[in-house]
Amino acid sequence: MTPLLLTAWTIAAAQDAPVRETPGRDEETEAPLALPVDQVHAPVPDTEAQQPSTSERPLAIPGRGNSPQSAARLQALKQYQRERIGIGTELQFHASGPPVSVGFGGPWYGMRWGMVVANPYMYTSRTHGIYKGTVRMDVPTFLGEVGQSDLQHSLQQDILRANRYTTVWNVVTGIGVTGLVVGSVGMSAAWEARSPEYGSYYTMASTGLLTTITGLIGSSITSSKSVRLRRYPSASMGINEAEQLADAHNEQLRQDLGLSAEDVWSIESQSSQRR
Repeated sequence: MTPLLLTAWTIAAAQDAPVRETPGRDEETEAPLALPVDQVHAPVPDTEAQQPSTSERPLAIPGRGNSPQSAARLQALKQYQRERIGIGTELQFHASGPPVSVGFGGPWYGMRWGMVVANPYMYTSRTHGIYKGTVRMDVPTFLGEVGQSDLQHSLQQDILRANRYTTVWNVVTGIGVTGLVVGSVGMSAAWEARSPEYGSYYTMASTGLLTTITGLIGSSITSSKSVRLRRYPSASMGINEAEQLADAHNEQLRQDLGLSAEDVWSIESQSSQRR
């Protein structure tokens, strides 16, 4: 066989041989190499985890918060908190003032005023006050608010009487100051003139001084009494009586607003903790 025939026979044999297929080649050619964009972002309908059932969705919170009366109930609670009356404890701070000594010197020195200044010290005391919501009330207003008109009238008369006494003592103080000034000026003039009226002016100044001190003390006592009667329930009634009147008022207020005891319990408990 010639080389030419051998070459031709080899080519013919290669064309007649079956084509060898690679395993898995058809599957790779048939499957897409990448997913389309719309399929990537589209949800999978068969997956239960991505589509929660309607039974698992959270429902609205049950209770009176979703009822139509919730807004009216909230307004009633706010009104109760504003109009509620309570007895609260107050802490007062006091400071001692410097002592003052006033007196006369000898006839050669005229009037002598002396003041001794001492270091004041602070001390505290506890008392009670009446509050309507967050606003402080005086006792006569409180008695009128809880319907005790008789006690209110009696207390107002006591306060008016104390104020009148204070006015009287202030007049006495004014008379004493006048006598003290006139006596002091007369003493000075009589001493320069060597007049025998010096003793009379001395007596006038001394009497004026004592009258001034007495008037100041009396005015301080009566004015302090008036303030205590007006501001502090302990000066005109007991604390227990004031609390009972306040509790009765609050109970009537609760019933008028249509609230239950459970509704106002949080307000009452917080108020008790602040006392």
